[in-house]
Amino acid sequence: FPDGYGIPVKKGRHFEVLTHIANGQVSKVAGGSIEIRMTGNAHKRPAFPLFLSIIDYCKSGNAEYAIPAGVTHHETSMERTFRVSHGARLLGWGGHLHTYGSAFILLVNNKEISILKPGKNSSPSASPQSVFLESVAFAEKPIELREGDVIDMRALYEKPKDLFYPGAMGIGYLILDFGDVDVIP
Repeated sequence: FPDGYGIPVKKGRHFEVLTHIANGQVSKVAGGSIEIRMTGNAHKRPAFPLFLSIIDYCKSGNAEYAIPAGVTHHETSMERTFRVSHGARLLGWGGHLHTYGSAFILLVNNKEISILKPGKNSSPSASPQSVFLESVAFAEKPIELREGDVIDMRALYEKPKDLFYPGAMGIGYLILDFGDVDVIP
């Protein structure tokens, strides 16, 4: 999250954390851990994560899709775009692609807003097959979203014809500031 922002949590409500862990090794892993730090700082401006996927979870129950055999370039947009229900400011975004992912594009009303490209993962334990995408922050100049705007994402894959793994994925997260609108149920 950009400086000065945090996820608000109301007293007595659950805070759910979802994570995607990919094991790039052939061997099984017996266990692992995730560290979560909560500061309890009530003076931060509220921001909310919005998670979107190329594949419609409601239809498939899975975020992974197959790259067609015999192609070296493949582009896929969201099966179901997201329509903004009320104004917000986009503070930043990030995402996840699988092996052979070459770009992840964020579109608002069919206009490219930002492109994430693979970079070097700073984690020494990262799988060499993992595609690392550096997140982008718009905190200095947030993107204004209006009610009715349509958000879409496009995943690009460049791959050899013979795949060691044909699965693709495109999951994005957006960090939003809804201003004074109370969006916490």
